[in-house]
Amino acid sequence: FACIREAADKGAYYDAILLDVDDGPTSLIQQRNSRIYGRDGLTMIKQALNAGGRAAFWAATDEPRLLLHLQRAGFAAVEIPVAAHPRAKRPRHRIYVAEKRG
Repeated sequence: FACIREAADKGAYYDAILLDVDDGPTSLIQQRNSRIYGRDGLTMIKQALNAGGRAAFWAATDEPRLLLHLQRAGFAAVEIPVAAHPRAKRPRHRIYVAEKRG
């Protein structure tokens, strides 16, 4: 969080930010991580990215509100289903990719 905030304060800095900090915004490992997924956190992530940069969020399951929040924050966002391992019968996990337009 501190690294992202520092980059956001300096202006666009990163081409990519990869986040695997919780099981998802509805299943936080630490409550303070909720600040990442809120409007201010998403705005901060957007400010830390270069134009065309991407942020990816891993989630244990589908998080439709995260996809909506990313889109409302101005990202072009998609949800990618992923399997836990190569022999998994179905893709249970999700990766949300948010691209900074511009």
